[in-house]
Amino acid sequence: TARAEALTGPTTPEGKRVQVHNPPGAEVGPGQTATWGVATADRAEGFGFKWEWDGRSSKHFPFDWSGPDD
Repeated sequence: TARAEALTGPTTPEGKRVQVHNPPGAEVGPGQTATWGVATADRAEGFGFKWEWDGRSSKHFPFDWSGPDD
């Protein structure tokens, strides 16, 4: 189960998300967008692991990677 709400702030237009275009670092490639949010529900259990991450922040960004076979 997972659910998140986008972070907002005083300079964020109403109804819009906080996004950074072309953020630095190795997490996203050139031209990608990162969106920050807070997990309101984030629980999983399987393969001997249990995960509970409610109320913590997270980043969401697309992966458009390909390997040498593509």
